[in-house]
Amino acid sequence: MLDGSGTEVARVAYLAPGQVVTTDAGWTLKTVLGSCVAVTLFDEYACLGGMNHFLLPDGESEENPTRYGQGALRTLLARLEQLGSRTSDLTAGVFGGACMLDELSNVMHLGERNVELACAWLEQRRIPVVARDVLGRQARRLEFRVADGSTRVRLLGGGR
Repeated sequence: MLDGSGTEVARVAYLAPGQVVTTDAGWTLKTVLGSCVAVTLFDEYACLGGMNHFLLPDGESEENPTRYGQGALRTLLARLEQLGSRTSDLTAGVFGGACMLDELSNVMHLGERNVELACAWLEQRRIPVVARDVLGRQARRLEFRVADGSTRVRLLGGGR
């Protein structure tokens, strides 16, 4: 897309929890993650990519299946395949999964469970993970450029 002066301007989409976006090379996808996880999929041959943002590893919801890992991952892959991608041409990135609540860190590390689910799902489908920034105690701002599959992560806050 060009602005009024002829300069190319990237289109930007912001993902909220439970969303999945797939698109062509003209877009940059952004989100902010705490214990949630975002998976990026990139097809350099078809110049396509996408990202999800899921909250919980397990569960099902008819109203919003993409709030859960399995639904978000299935939806992301299916949408890219509908646009013309093949699973064998995809590479992935996995981001997020921070432990945001100290009082639950020893009992139930939700972020770690989200990361484990995403990595196992990708491994089962033989989609290589080429970028990863996970766990820790800080939220992240993630930016995914579909044009070249690059990602940029910025840690937020001071951590604990």
